[in-house]
Amino acid sequence: LPPPTDKRWIALVAERQYSFFCSVRRHLDGTGRKIRFLLGIYDRHADPDAMYRERGIDWRRLARNGIIDGVVIMAYDPDPKHPLESTRTFYRSVARDKGDCQLFCPVSEYCQIKKRGIGDYARMLGVSKREATRILLNLAHEVKADGILMECVDYNNYTDEMCEELNK
Repeated sequence: LPPPTDKRWIALVAERQYSFFCSVRRHLDGTGRKIRFLLGIYDRHADPDAMYRERGIDWRRLARNGIIDGVVIMAYDPDPKHPLESTRTFYRSVARDKGDCQLFCPVSEYCQIKKRGIGDYARMLGVSKREATRILLNLAHEVKADGILMECVDYNNYTDEMCEELNK
């Protein structure tokens, strides 16, 4: 077998992934109910399109062909020297490439991939968590996201100040 980084291998895996997602779409449609199929994606500043290279998932193709109904940015690992600018660039590229899909941007206290959440943005930007929450919400609005993704598994995950911003 070729190494997992071989472009031919990734292309082969990508075809299997695409077939799998098409099967899921057919199954969902076969229920007779309208079920939204949302796909969570991630990326890294230093490795654009990491999801394709690491998992063989071409979310752009899935979106373009109507296989998924929405793209949920689960995580983005920004350039620590330019966190807001690099995040904005990534979100805009997803918004541009999502086609007719819905878009959801993260406003999470933390996330599992690289743990880039509100606290990380607050530290990188030199602002409070409240202000970082506001900045991330404004960024989601700026790219015309249909909603946000929040990490909600822990009790009191968000401070009262963060919740005030979220409620606005």
